[in-house]
Amino acid sequence: MRFAIEELPPELLSGAYLEVDEARFDAGGIRKLYDSAEYPLPRKKAARPAVERQAAGSFEGAFSR
Repeated sequence: MRFAIEELPPELLSGAYLEVDEARFDAGGIRKLYDSAEYPLPRKKAARPAVERQAAGSFEGAFSR
């Protein structure tokens, strides 16, 4: 996830997905997980989007698996 957001060129991220157990996250889902307050790793400042954060809501507990 960290590589996808911080290192992968944006044009390649659009076709990326992450599958964990039976949950599948597309590029937008990967971005929301990365932006979540529950994301456990330090982030690069430049990788953070300049948009308002949404509540963790649907991603609550995603990192506790």
